Amino acid sequence: MSEPTSESVLKDFSLRQNVCDEKSLFDIDVEGNWFYQGSPLPKKFAKLFYSILFYQDEQHYLITPAEKVKVYVEQEPIKIVDYQLLESGQVEVTTSLDTKCILESLNVFTVSDDKITCLIQHGLTASLNRPAYYRYIDEVILT
Repeated sequence: MSEPTSESVLKDFSLRQNVCDEKSLFDIDVEGNWFYQGSPLPKKFAKLFYSILFYQDEQHYLITPAEKVKVYVEQEPIKIVDYQLLESGQVEVTTSLDTKCILESLNVFTVSDDKITCLIQHGLTASLNRPAYYRYIDEVILT
């Protein structure tokens, strides 16, 4: 029998965890800005909460061992502000919260009429901000 991974343990735990409140205490607007009870949340706190943000059962939650809190997300919770194509074919993306993720390839991006998105950690969807969107169109779509 194989050892459980931290990801599988957290997923199992979070599925059993009750939601603390049906009302969202946190909101993330269309630009990826975080708010706590209507007040802007400093970037350093948003970055901390981002690390425990999950998408499960078509809802966003902050999940800790002690609680599970709903988060209202207007569109995608994370904005990608930059990306770099790596020699390996992978893509390193930088988010508006100054975090980095490595994506398998450019094929993970979904292009629609008004946005370009991809899946990142914990089942979350990220979208390219305007400058990254136009750069992607120019470098990937038009070439």
